[in-house]
Amino acid sequence: MSSLKTLAAAYAIAKRVYEQTLKREDGARALHASDSVNRNSAKDLIDAYKHLRRGESFQRTLSQPDMDFYLENIYTDYGASALQTALHSLWLHIAWLETGQIKRA
Repeated sequence: MSSLKTLAAAYAIAKRVYEQTLKREDGARALHASDSVNRNSAKDLIDAYKHLRRGESFQRTLSQPDMDFYLENIYTDYGASALQTALHSLWLHIAWLETGQIKRA
């Protein structure tokens, strides 16, 4: 679980990457520098936002509080239609998890 400050920074950077005003690598580097987020984890946070906005399946799992933050902010920023798209993406992710594509500890 990320801190609220880190999540807010990751969400803002992910939005900029999605809007193509910031490169993914630069966003990950910025998140690492400002919030000490591992660069690969930063890329996961950036990519999760993209998949949620596009309604796509994804394989990297966010913590429940992190996912809640993203969903709440997508709804606040873009409305019910965008939230519906993000929830579809989350359902695809859950379906992928349930197929046993990951090894459970």
